[in-house]
Amino acid sequence: MIYQLINGCSFDCSFNRCLIPIYVDSESGKIIDEFYAKSYAGSDLINSIDVSDCFVVPGFIDTHIHGAYNFDCSDASIESISKIASSLPTFGVSAFCPTTMTMSREDIESTFKSTDEAITKSKPTDATILGIHLEGPFLNSKMCGVQDASFCMNPMEGAKFIDNLLIKYPGLLLEVDLAPELETSLEFISRYKNDFVIFLAHSLCNYEQASKAFICGARRITHAFNAMSGIEKRAPGIVGAAFDQDFVFCELICDGYHVDKTIIRMLFKAFGSKRIVVVSDSMRGSGMPDGEYMLYTSLVTTRNGRTYYGKDERLAGSVTNLAKECENLISYGIPVEQVIESLTITPLRSLKLSYEQTGLGLVTPGARASINVINSKGELLLVFANGILLHDYRQEREVGNER
Repeated sequence: MIYQLINGCSFDCSFNRCLIPIYVDSESGKIIDEFYAKSYAGSDLINSIDVSDCFVVPGFIDTHIHGAYNFDCSDASIESISKIASSLPTFGVSAFCPTTMTMSREDIESTFKSTDEAITKSKPTDATILGIHLEGPFLNSKMCGVQDASFCMNPMEGAKFIDNLLIKYPGLLLEVDLAPELETSLEFISRYKNDFVIFLAHSLCNYEQASKAFICGARRITHAFNAMSGIEKRAPGIVGAAFDQDFVFCELICDGYHVDKTIIRMLFKAFGSKRIVVVSDSMRGSGMPDGEYMLYTSLVTTRNGRTYYGKDERLAGSVTNLAKECENLISYGIPVEQVIESLTITPLRSLKLSYEQTGLGLVTPGARASINVINSKGELLLVFANGILLHDYRQEREVGNER
């Protein structure tokens, strides 16, 4: 079956708007050109779908996600990783990075083993596992939030452990977070900057310390303005240091709680969508009813779209998803081209990955047909996973908009 998406709009390789049709080949799982579709498939096998006033966009890529639908990467089980991978296309997510926490070395290695095995058992309709995001244990114990401070350590204390992971699971470790003010952080960055991407996170560092880390080889900041220094008139902090380095990416949670929408607009204007990486940072409560959930060893509460822990109800991850954040960003006035770029190709580039390596991040002949159709509000209408029409929300949206 070939799906012909007509009367809508897509984006070229520079994220400029362009007219469609787009042809999706369910057999090869790829986007094909019009000549091939009409010459070789025959009109009888083409199913036309009218997507008037809509956008055909690449599948979303979530590079910081702990869990969803009552499963968490920290469960360190094949079932949990596989269930997360199978559930994420519900939100239009085509690829993701299972994200750990500050945990014991045994639990971290179990997560690597489970993820490695889950990759071998993945299905075409699953979200692709790009690699693991290690959020901890190289964090400032005073800024680790809901994470277990007892497992925090200076980066080079974990060097032998990291070396073992790199040898035992080649190519699986993609991202490592650290606080640059910790002793041996710069040594760690220099040693491993070509093995994985290093993020600055959960830190009390100042502008100068962050700048040294970026010059040394760190490449991205984790959930901007959360668990880090802010921007003050005489103290620009981590975000200010990231802004000053054109090669540094800024990770952003756009659930409406972690960062105010005005600050989000400012960041998009300051960094641009080629440097903004939108993430969910969601935990197992995403897609679930309000209630209490375990986040590794901590009990957290989800209520009205937020996740709390402790008596003072501090934020603990999120229960959002990239589809919801797409809607939020468009409602904040961010141009749709910038929104989609920050949800797709920019996350790949921040990990030193590309369309050529993954087949993801662009809507173009030859790309994997893991794509979404959204309306002008950013609402998800159709989800294709490797050429398979997996979710059709059009009727649900029509009913919702009539209310």
